[in-house]
Amino acid sequence: MKCFSNSFQCYNYVSSSLGVPHISPSNITRTSGNVRFKSSTAAWLSRQRADHFLKARAESNYRSRSAFKLVQINEQYKLFPPRHTRGNATEERKCIVVDLGCAPGGWTQASLELLGFSRNNMSEESDEDEQSHLPQVVGVDLLPTEPVLGARFLQGNFLDEEVQRELRRVILGYDQMEEQPGTIRQEPQGGVADIIISDMAPNLSGNRVADIEAGLELCRSVLAFAKTNLRQVGANSKGFGGSLVIKHFAAPELTRFREQELAPLFSQKIKYTKPEASRSRSSEAYFVCQGFKGCN
Repeated sequence: MKCFSNSFQCYNYVSSSLGVPHISPSNITRTSGNVRFKSSTAAWLSRQRADHFLKARAESNYRSRSAFKLVQINEQYKLFPPRHTRGNATEERKCIVVDLGCAPGGWTQASLELLGFSRNNMSEESDEDEQSHLPQVVGVDLLPTEPVLGARFLQGNFLDEEVQRELRRVILGYDQMEEQPGTIRQEPQGGVADIIISDMAPNLSGNRVADIEAGLELCRSVLAFAKTNLRQVGANSKGFGGSLVIKHFAAPELTRFREQELAPLFSQKIKYTKPEASRSRSSEAYFVCQGFKGCN
């Protein structure tokens, strides 16, 4: 959000793609020298003031209100493994999370906290032991994202093959290794992520048909990424497949996507959830997919 000085000619601007009204001179009237917002803007400001999740975000170090949605989804479906003691040589292979559309980093922060990182230390310098365990979360976004301890961010299109190659290198630690001349590195086959999460939404046009199609296309893009990068059943020490969380907006087309395209790929029933932190006025919800079986 771009903030300007609080005067009649200067105003706050919030992107309408987020479902928020523009606060512009046309939304403001002036009565006897006092600024008065029109009804739609006044109603939005009233909802903002009453939103206890916004207040909680302000009191936390989360970069976005939406972080609470992931926390609540995990409370219900236990996507993340129980917290473990980092640095224990006997611990099982670490859980790897990929956050698609990660900016500004709220879901990344929530993921790290659910994996056992301290929320208050995510922006501090790490010690050598913690560095040896980085990253556990890799975020990808077209926009730049400020660093978070325990995570790595890649800027680019998550469907780009070069971005996906770099993501695998980061997860496998190859980007930290010195390459010897003539060395041919054999990468493991299959997915490398245990959990893939997406809180992305398309840019909304206001045309319902076009917006539904854009949302469906985005969901299919996330699924295409998951087919290549999510661990399959039997690919980890416990034998269960990876998990996928996809944001969507309710529509009959998305129900068919769930039944025809998601369900055949996962061993558990696809769950539909709308966490409490999701605004009631919004049609957004999430598909929670667990037990990835692969595409064969």
